[in-house]
Amino acid sequence: MIVSHLHKFIFVKGTKVGGTSVEMALSAICGPDDIVTPVTPVDDKPRIERGHVPRNYAVTRATEIEYARRIRDAAPEELDRIRIPVTESRFFNHMPLARAERMLGPVVDDYTVVCVERNPYEKVISLANWFMQAPEYHQGRAMKFDPGVVKATVDRMIANGFILRCKNIGRYRRRAGELAPRVLRFESLADDFAAFVRELGLRDNPPTLPHAKKGNYKARPLDVLEPSQVSAINELFRDEFAFFGYAVA
Repeated sequence: MIVSHLHKFIFVKGTKVGGTSVEMALSAICGPDDIVTPVTPVDDKPRIERGHVPRNYAVTRATEIEYARRIRDAAPEELDRIRIPVTESRFFNHMPLARAERMLGPVVDDYTVVCVERNPYEKVISLANWFMQAPEYHQGRAMKFDPGVVKATVDRMIANGFILRCKNIGRYRRRAGELAPRVLRFESLADDFAAFVRELGLRDNPPTLPHAKKGNYKARPLDVLEPSQVSAINELFRDEFAFFGYAVA
């Protein structure tokens, strides 16, 4: 999550939508009083080394300083052993908007809410791949894609409810129930991000999107998913298909 008092926006990060790239880029334009939460150590290291340090998210400044120091000092192979100070944090990655608003109060009532969204079929496949490949990513290695493993994992996620980890629509509701975020779409992310940055008035030296979560799959979702899995996704993500305007197969 990012709460930019400087530019008057709140970036609410969904799951498996490409939000890490946007969060890393937006960190570069944040002011000293803005709230920038940690992502993961492997993603935080390059932005901390560029001076875009997570800040104003923890109960104490000392917690933030110590986390940044550990990231700076760690070798790449040591990053997966560093833990984000979740229990000492007031704001955190993937934090729902309403919860943040309750803590921040009316000062953010007129802030633009911005998010990234993606076709639900693609999100589910990405979540399944992440579930199997996360240790490789945290150690700085590229993720691989095995359609058979992903298909079996999707079945397990449907059965145990884990699939709903990437149902993000509820994260974007304001505390009064309003749902009207500025949506950057995964399939046109570079253009949508550039347009959003221009609207902030940052036409000179705008931030560019890094490519986080390297190794994402390239397969067409309906070539990977079974008909029964498609039907389950259609039902579980019915409101997201409708609100974000993605076609139901």
